[in-house]
Amino acid sequence: MKVNNLYRLEWRTIQKTKAGKAPPVDGLQEPTLTAEDEKKLKGLRKKLKEIEDLKEKLDIGLDLEENQKKKITTEAQVLKDIEALLKKAKIQ
Repeated sequence: MKVNNLYRLEWRTIQKTKAGKAPPVDGLQEPTLTAEDEKKLKGLRKKLKEIEDLKEKLDIGLDLEENQKKKITTEAQVLKDIEALLKKAKIQ
């Protein structure tokens, strides 16, 4: 899933959660996030943003420190974690 699409899906899920539970559509319950999951999601979004910023710095030719290079390698796992939280929200 592309990052932009993931942000949109995540944003819609969070907005529905903040606004309260929406009425079920066709007998299905709308996705909701617990407060703990929202906090995790916010942290993961922050990590993803930091990774994107580091990749931009790398693209323009700036040298990165070793810990910054390691952070870039965690992008796939961060995306998987975000998807897992969103799937969990749909199941609940």
